[in-house]
Amino acid sequence: KIAQSALKTFRPSLVMFDESLLDIPSEMRKVLGCVADELPEAKVLWSLPDTLGDPQYVMRHWATNGVLEAFDYAHEIFIYGAESVFDYASAYEMPEPLSRKLRYTGYLTRQMIPPQRVRVDVGRMNRNKQPLVVLTAGGESGDFALVDAYLRFLEKAEDLTVQSLLFIGPAIGAREKRLLLARAQRLRNVVLHRVDKHMLHYLKFADLSISTGSYNVMCEVLAHRKPALVVPNHKEQPGNYHRAKLLQQRGLITLCAPEEFHPEFLREQFDKTLFGGPRLVQKAQYEAIPQNGYTTIVERTRLQAGRAQHAAATLALAS
Repeated sequence: KIAQSALKTFRPSLVMFDESLLDIPSEMRKVLGCVADELPEAKVLWSLPDTLGDPQYVMRHWATNGVLEAFDYAHEIFIYGAESVFDYASAYEMPEPLSRKLRYTGYLTRQMIPPQRVRVDVGRMNRNKQPLVVLTAGGESGDFALVDAYLRFLEKAEDLTVQSLLFIGPAIGAREKRLLLARAQRLRNVVLHRVDKHMLHYLKFADLSISTGSYNVMCEVLAHRKPALVVPNHKEQPGNYHRAKLLQQRGLITLCAPEEFHPEFLREQFDKTLFGGPRLVQKAQYEAIPQNGYTTIVERTRLQAGRAQHAAATLALAS
């Protein structure tokens, strides 16, 4: 009702939907219907991440929920990724009329100066000049297990000379957070932070990123060319898992199943990534992945907004 009221009140010339539609709710159908009935001259844009998951999984859900019919409303469909990394039209068997609407924007990487708070925080941790590991939980049910396994690794590896910054989010309950904090305080060079708006900035300074492979985190990994260990839950995070598979195939990250994320595996990865000499990844592997998503979105949105205004003016003259 809020969305419908906003559409009727402001009568925008351009409407953007940011929704994967793996499970399309009835509310979304009502909003789409409102746009069609109330704003027939408006341009409709849709935006999707670089991948939604394994093709069979996605096509099954799309067929069940009538998603392709919903995409018919769109004038353009933004894919926040690159066709060279993952081809939506081919992999998800999209019909030709829809595939012509796809616009690959490139990844949404930010080139921003970290805020003062982050620089001071990192400077304080980096006095010993030890490698910095940044672990970011992804807001899923397996977050506690991820952080717990990492702390168990540190508790066993007393000789390890690294600094660890762990971000824990709302999926970890208050009691579990207190337990994790108490364990972290008993270890050297370990800091726990709550997930906040500055979290992604810390990845600029990381020597190793550990995460569940969310889109925003992986954009930072690509932007700063960081070694990354990705531990997605295949069932809860199909998009993260599929994205990690695609990037691992290019030699850019290491994919790990949650059940394999244990102290022995971590020790092996640390010895190889942090203490095993220079990491050799061809520069062209990163340069082949376009990261100009924000620029492309601005250009395409301006173009479609201009077309919408022209259509509205033509409609007014005709009436």
